Amino acid sequence: MAVVKRYNPNKFYFSDRLTEKLESICESNLTVVEAPTGFGKTTSVRNFLNNVDEPVLWMTIENDDREYFFEEICNHIHNIDSVIAGKLRAVGCPEDLEMSNKIAGILSELDLSEKYIVVFDNFQYISNTIIGKTILKLLDVFEDSVRFVVLTQTVKSAPMIDLIFNNRINYIGKSDLEFNHEEIKMYFRECGIKLDDSEVDYLFRYTEGWISAIYLQMLHYLSNNEFEPDAGIDKLVCKAIWDKISIEEQDFLISISIYDSFSLKQALFIGGDELTADEIKKLLKSNSFIRYDSKDRKYFTHSILRYYLKSEFDKLDIIVKKRVYEKAAKWYEENENYYQALEYYYKIRKYDDIYYMSISLDDIVPHLTKDNKNMFLQIVSGVSLETKEQNLRRSIIFAFVLFIYNEKDFFNKECEIITEMIDNSKYLRQREKDILHGEVMFINSFGKYNDLNKMYDMYVKSYEYMQSPSSIYSDKISIIFKNPSVLGCFHSKSGEAVKELENFEKTMIYYYKLTAGNSKGLEAVMRAEILFNQGNFQDAELLCQKALYMAETRGQVNVYICTMFLMVRISGFQGDYDNIKYNFQSIRKKIENTGENDKSFMADLCEGYMYMLIGKPSSIPNWLKDEKSIEVRCPILPLVMANIIYARYLISNNEYSKFLGISGQMLGSTKVYNNILFEIYLYIFIAHANYKLGNKVKAVKFLNEAVDIAKNDKFIIPFVENYSLIEDIYEADAKHQDRIDFMNDVIACHRKYDRKFKSVQNSYREDMDYGLTNRELQIAKLAADRLSNKEIADQLYIAVGTVKSNLKTIFSKLQIKSRSELKNFFD
Repeated sequence: MAVVKRYNPNKFYFSDRLTEKLESICESNLTVVEAPTGFGKTTSVRNFLNNVDEPVLWMTIENDDREYFFEEICNHIHNIDSVIAGKLRAVGCPEDLEMSNKIAGILSELDLSEKYIVVFDNFQYISNTIIGKTILKLLDVFEDSVRFVVLTQTVKSAPMIDLIFNNRINYIGKSDLEFNHEEIKMYFRECGIKLDDSEVDYLFRYTEGWISAIYLQMLHYLSNNEFEPDAGIDKLVCKAIWDKISIEEQDFLISISIYDSFSLKQALFIGGDELTADEIKKLLKSNSFIRYDSKDRKYFTHSILRYYLKSEFDKLDIIVKKRVYEKAAKWYEENENYYQALEYYYKIRKYDDIYYMSISLDDIVPHLTKDNKNMFLQIVSGVSLETKEQNLRRSIIFAFVLFIYNEKDFFNKECEIITEMIDNSKYLRQREKDILHGEVMFINSFGKYNDLNKMYDMYVKSYEYMQSPSSIYSDKISIIFKNPSVLGCFHSKSGEAVKELENFEKTMIYYYKLTAGNSKGLEAVMRAEILFNQGNFQDAELLCQKALYMAETRGQVNVYICTMFLMVRISGFQGDYDNIKYNFQSIRKKIENTGENDKSFMADLCEGYMYMLIGKPSSIPNWLKDEKSIEVRCPILPLVMANIIYARYLISNNEYSKFLGISGQMLGSTKVYNNILFEIYLYIFIAHANYKLGNKVKAVKFLNEAVDIAKNDKFIIPFVENYSLIEDIYEADAKHQDRIDFMNDVIACHRKYDRKFKSVQNSYREDMDYGLTNRELQIAKLAADRLSNKEIADQLYIAVGTVKSNLKTIFSKLQIKSRSELKNFFD
């Protein structure tokens, strides 16, 4: 073998057959590139796209966080059309076909002035059936304006697998990326190395055409004048890269491996103690397995090297690992990314350092998920009393976290400890003590949630201490904690609704003072809900208008959602489907326009409730159809409402035994803060389930329980809304005239509004898109009316061939085989 003196091991080489495959990207709506790690997927596609005329939107997916992936898409679209991006954020990452259809519909409004190529790299992280179907819908939406490229280690999306199997999309696989004998020879020649046939044959047998292994063998040869026989990939990495750098450089690479990506500034911070800036820059520039993205201004480590580095990291002594994590924590803290700093301090159990950060409730609230509960509990438990005393504001913040996680005893004890520390402090001036006492009193008031008299007393004392709004409380929190029913939150005693309203109104005066007007207008919503549940729709609607004005003028999105939700329910009794649809659209639009995307949770509850009510369980958001996802996503207060949606969903599917099996747990959640409005609904559902399982005695007993709770406040609407579930159960009992009078009111209201509710159900059915695009729905309905393909084409100004291809897709989506079935489907 002769080695040319001037060689370049970092030179790219792409075979003619691969180049031909890559060129088909520009001609195909969707290209899928599938191969394991190290086959050059990213390098090949990126190099090719660097030379195309169309603008390229390249998205590197770094983990399995689909919400983050969707937000990144929205950020890119924001640069093209901020309104469309806002609409997408309001819908959220697709979790079911309904959301997928909404996203496709929104994106169909996007006016692209030029063609784009959109690349999803590392697609395997977020791939699932719904994501796959969403991308396939977008092929129809964008037609010739967007080319999609998916880079993945493996195709997991069933719709894409089907298309690949039937040769309906452009597919570049592992065999296209592997080098054959001739290509290995050409690659080495391009890099300045001439191989003979036996050497090429050896490399092919050893590497099986895997470019990463070929490249590492090349590096090994250039240093040792021979190939490495029988070497695993780790050994090659070690000999080709690892053994050629200093211990300090090795330590630096190990330390940086804990990040998905990193900036130069970050690299200098991590490695600056052992290496100079020039040494770090040189190392990053000379290593072919570390790529710099000039657009993101970040470095990305190739997966082969990263896996190797992680294995080296795992071998480190625990003390060394802690130093690496601590440096990461300090980096994020210095850059004011306090939550990520918190996570790294937590890894090394440096709880005290967390309390010394300038972390706020705003930094924490978005991360208060069930998965993080143990982390936060350990942080509060593990911090020293001395640190708590020196950081009383942070102590108050983390105490409030305990309330949100419904850790009542822990929360109360923490408030007692903090109060005692404030009283005994030798360093605080009296005014500082008063303010802190006010802050503790304010958060402690939430421990008395739904006892409005106690909450009021504590609010008054809190304001007397502070004489100003809280500087700890977060605007991201509301007193209703994402439950769209104010009455549901604060109605705790049968027959006391009006008195509770009076207590709520006086309580909210001080709540507004303590929060600078947070949630202004909720008292008007609560009054409207009382009237509505008593069947007084007219006065309820008038109050809704007042609440809307307060919400709009003060920018209170949560109040707006609560009000619009009540107006949706009123519209149901008025038979006004168009208004229901408009109000739900308004809720989503409000969320997208304000950027308060966390409120999509409330919108899901509102829509789930109404779809449950009009008998369309399939349209309920997917997470509300599963008790596990409900438990993960719901804090205790909105949990009670999510449970009644799920309960009705189980009943609609005739899963009576399953519902009764978990009904005790559901009732238990209403007892936590005495949310008896939701208790009424659960008793109605329990009565119906028992009746369906043949236990009439129990059914009557539970229905009477519901009536006895509701009748003293004259709350007839829960029974009217669910009249079809109870009409066969109710039996008039002469011993209980009050129950008879109450149920007579229920029956009268049902008779008055039943026809209007049915009209809403019919309108909803007619308005469904059934998973079809706008164009497909148009064609489907015309075909159902027995128009010929030519007549449809003429009416819609499209080609007959387009009609035919769309009908084929329509039949597939609706799982039908003929036009006659299509007519029956819509009838």
